Amino acid sequence: MKTILFTAYNFLNVRRLKKQTKLVRKTAELFKKYPDREILKIYRDSQTLTERAAAVAEAVRRSLNIHLYDEQIMAALGLLKGFAVEMKTGEGKTFAVAAAAACLKDTVHIATVNDYLAERDFNTMKPVFDFLNVSCGVNLKDENKEQLYKKQIVYSSSVNLIFDYLRNELNPSFEFPLKNAILDEIDYILLDNANTKFSVSAGQYHNIDIEYFETAKKLLDYLKGKEIPKKDLAAGREPEDADFVYSSYLNTIYITEKGLLKLGKLFGTENFAETHFELYRTLLAVLHAYNLYERDRDYIVEDDKIVLINRQNGRKMPDTKLDPYLHTALELKEEVPVTLKHLFSYSLSYQVFFKKYEKMTGTSGTLYDARLEFERIYNLPVIVIPEHFPLKRTEYSDLFFENKTKKYEFLADYLKSVKPPEQPALIITNSDGESEKVWKFLNKKGISCTLLNSFTADYEKRIIEEAGQKGRVTVSTNMVSRGTDIIVDKEAEAAGGLLLISLSRFPDKRIDNQVKGRTARQGVPGKSLFLISFDDEIFEFLNSKQHKRFLKLKKVNLENYQHQNKILSKLIDEVQENISLLMYKIRENIVEYDIILENQKQTMRKWKNEIAAKDIYTAAEIINADKELLKEIASQENKLGRNVSKKLFKSIFEMVFEEHFLQYLYDMEEVKLYLPYWRLSEERTAAEFIRICAEQFEEFKKNVIYLSFQYFISAKPSRFIFKSS
Repeated sequence: MKTILFTAYNFLNVRRLKKQTKLVRKTAELFKKYPDREILKIYRDSQTLTERAAAVAEAVRRSLNIHLYDEQIMAALGLLKGFAVEMKTGEGKTFAVAAAAACLKDTVHIATVNDYLAERDFNTMKPVFDFLNVSCGVNLKDENKEQLYKKQIVYSSSVNLIFDYLRNELNPSFEFPLKNAILDEIDYILLDNANTKFSVSAGQYHNIDIEYFETAKKLLDYLKGKEIPKKDLAAGREPEDADFVYSSYLNTIYITEKGLLKLGKLFGTENFAETHFELYRTLLAVLHAYNLYERDRDYIVEDDKIVLINRQNGRKMPDTKLDPYLHTALELKEEVPVTLKHLFSYSLSYQVFFKKYEKMTGTSGTLYDARLEFERIYNLPVIVIPEHFPLKRTEYSDLFFENKTKKYEFLADYLKSVKPPEQPALIITNSDGESEKVWKFLNKKGISCTLLNSFTADYEKRIIEEAGQKGRVTVSTNMVSRGTDIIVDKEAEAAGGLLLISLSRFPDKRIDNQVKGRTARQGVPGKSLFLISFDDEIFEFLNSKQHKRFLKLKKVNLENYQHQNKILSKLIDEVQENISLLMYKIRENIVEYDIILENQKQTMRKWKNEIAAKDIYTAAEIINADKELLKEIASQENKLGRNVSKKLFKSIFEMVFEEHFLQYLYDMEEVKLYLPYWRLSEERTAAEFIRICAEQFEEFKKNVIYLSFQYFISAKPSRFIFKSS
């Protein structure tokens, strides 16, 4: 029923966009005879979207010699109307996004997946913006940020954008406009990276004792841990008889009641978590590092440093650090220098950051399956733009194998004996570790191939440029699954186009679709094939009923030496739907907690400004100052004079606030992290978090004001000066 409703809803909206696109196209035809200066004048002065969009379309034609397709104009108009727009891969999202940004005639931040794509799209579209006399820039490391953010249109990776905002929040040095954001690959940014927290150092140290880590490492053999089977995640079941429990898929870990009692007995206390809190926190980090973080999957060691890997796309995140405890635990685990300074950090998630913009929308090739989430959480209705190019992709049925070894053997035979010699092939793997393994395996089999993963990312541009050449075989992580355009040459196209072979089905169906989208782009033929072995991760998510069906289907498959089994493929589709529902609920909770904390930040900042604007005695009333304290305040005020006292107290108050504000945020992040393990319902967990935030804020107020008065009373006139305004 929901699908039928969406189909009708999409049909009506697409029809409206088609009607407006015809007007834009008709107007653009008239503009062809106008001189450049007239096009520029229409773009600058026109009050109608139709004329403005037509001027932009004509600017694209004149500056790039490219005619925008109707579907690209429809997508641009859809973005301007506040839709999240699905355009199939290879349909030209880059042009649609740029056209929408130009039509806004306002500050626009275009967020992309990585620096490579940001720079590529900027260089592609810059002639159009130059023609329209629109200032534009690309956000790279050596850019002057103050000048960059004065430009009307800024291309940036989403990571650079959020880090610039955070650094500027802590130490304001330029105006960061939060007007319009267009997110290219919006589902990757807001959904796939929902668990990612971006933090910058606030310059204030939090002491961490390495001795705690040594003690925690000794406890690893003392505690018995069990993983929550992936099939039990949705049901909320956890293993019994374990001292700690963890989930590799959700990247969470906690010590059970049994484990806490065991630790309490060892350390002679009834409440280990409270009496030995620093060790408890360190132990959780060490357990996390040893049980949930895998080298060459979650991080690599490069130049004697831990470099994190984004599991969603296989890319390095060189400027990103984990929680100080966890990062230190990883450094000690890998025996590399402990380089991280343990500083308080200022953190933000993509969800909260992009909600700060006045208007936010985006596009991707895979939005349909996430349409309900975008509408409910971000108030972004999804529309699906029809395809311009007829899809010439041959999608073979999934092939099933007993184990990965047999799957790899088949892969080598297929590349040698079945694939035409001129046809290029792209092999997609799950991680750096698997990509290395497959690359070495194929080379041993005499199949020359190129490797693209975190270790070879510096050569990404060249590898991608060569991946579509005849006979080329490329083994890659799924870092190519977003925005990567592999151009096939004439001989390769004649041989059937790019052959895409994925060595697994992914837990999220959107990633399967993104992977397939690397081939058969813009009307060029291509082929896609998924090779699945029964020891792949996807089968770990089967619930008990699905597992029984799987065992029967698996047995039939093995006995009859079948490679294809449509019922098995449908079973995987069913599992993916269950995973999507589970991850949606988790992301919804994360957004809710992040918004609660962000609202708390704003409330605290507002309170600081209110107190700083009032007199000293108003602040004294908040803490119910006793007569003795009031007497000391009055005595100091008499010595300094009312005006100097007010300035001094305001200066001290703001300094104390900032120092303790970061500690408060750090503590609330800790509470948020461990709240899910308190065995509360979703509603009670959110309510409890709000209660704790409010309760701690009241304590925070009293402490900040009391400390401010202590500094104020003890201040000596000869030891301070005020800058002239």
